[in-house]
Amino acid sequence: MSKVDDNLRAINDFFHRPENAPKTPAAKVVFNEWVTWWEANGGNWFNGQAEFDHARNLRNDYNRANAVTPGQKATVESVITRGVSSEQSAGETDRRNAQGSFVEAPPGASRKWWFWPSMAAGATALAIVAVPKALKLWLGVR
Repeated sequence: MSKVDDNLRAINDFFHRPENAPKTPAAKVVFNEWVTWWEANGGNWFNGQAEFDHARNLRNDYNRANAVTPGQKATVESVITRGVSSEQSAGETDRRNAQGSFVEAPPGASRKWWFWPSMAAGATALAIVAVPKALKLWLGVR
């Protein structure tokens, strides 16, 4: 399991904790959007970073929508815009915009690490099987 998979599962767990139950109609809308998105992916993350960014944006939207008092709203906004991001905690550049959102890549913009090696392995296997048969058929080589 990758770090992104772990992070996505942690966000899913966050949404389903009893203490994080939706308190407002707007929060219920975001919660339902999360559930629909999570179930549609079924844990099959195609572009880990894009899904992670989308998940963090949904979590932030949910936290904003679920804050009831002005004090809660101020705290949520402060954490979203000025809290330490996972990138910052790893010594990397913060990727959030001024509103605390992560710029999302288009779905399927990149592939998991294993995509190209598996394509190369498949092409190699095909060549091992097909080339000798083609030579035998076309050139009569035995």
